Amino acid sequence: MRFSFFKKPVDPPGPVFLLGVGAQKAATTWLYRYLRDHPDCAMGPIKEQSVFQSYYQPERFRLSEVVKIDRLREHLAASSRAFHKGEAAADPAELLSLLDNLAMNHDIDRYWAAFQKLRAARPQARLLGDITPEYSGLTAENFADIRRRMVAEGYVPRVIFLMRDPIERCFSMLRMADRNATEAGSTVTRPAHERFEAGAKSDWCQMYTRYDRTMTALEAAFAPEEIFYGFYETFLTLDELGRACAFLGIDRAHPNFDRRVNWSPRERDLEPGALQSVRAFYDDTYTACKQRFGADFIAGIWRYS
Repeated sequence: MRFSFFKKPVDPPGPVFLLGVGAQKAATTWLYRYLRDHPDCAMGPIKEQSVFQSYYQPERFRLSEVVKIDRLREHLAASSRAFHKGEAAADPAELLSLLDNLAMNHDIDRYWAAFQKLRAARPQARLLGDITPEYSGLTAENFADIRRRMVAEGYVPRVIFLMRDPIERCFSMLRMADRNATEAGSTVTRPAHERFEAGAKSDWCQMYTRYDRTMTALEAAFAPEEIFYGFYETFLTLDELGRACAFLGIDRAHPNFDRRVNWSPRERDLEPGALQSVRAFYDDTYTACKQRFGADFIAGIWRYS
């Protein structure tokens, strides 16, 4: 492998701020929950703050704001039902978090103020952070502005980008959409394996999967020692988790590797024609990762490399 192994920083000038940029379906939720439960960390109540993409690119990420509004609407509806039944209202702290999180899209100072408040409440915390896979669609200029603000707020900048075999990532993303639709009471007319070819080539899916583009943007804004690259296929091991914790400047707490997060069952395999087409479509991404991290290493962990 051609990427660096990081040593634990000694007496950093301030707490670390972790910007997790994805990839979706590459263990980011597992990592958030691990850090949320870690005694040295203060990750906040919402895993995906989903602020920077809406702030910097509001037209492209219009759906992110809609999701926040819908989440807030659902919370208010639940509170209203509880009131009319004479039951206890929903958690007011959650309501405040949802309101503030929506407001951050339009006032970026609220984002940093929320973390300063969290920092004051947990002064012993050595790490704070936000893991939002949609940040993988940000530009080099966006990342540079975020890094500038991190430093201005007194943080040590750190970025984690976890990747997964592009075909497996795309297929998992589509299966998750099916699962979410079913849980919401909707009927899935065309399951993931049937719409895989078109779905994997969509602009939205590419945003999460063109790792070469994300790495180029990150490296234009952050120093090499500020970026951690990892892989879904190897991350949930003691060695790789230990490498990540050393990079973040925290001790490795005991992990629960058996906890499965956002798992979507794989009931059907992909059709060979669709598989071949999508593999060719993402050839640049596979090639870039082989060149950067070693062809043998990528071939050993990515089935479709």
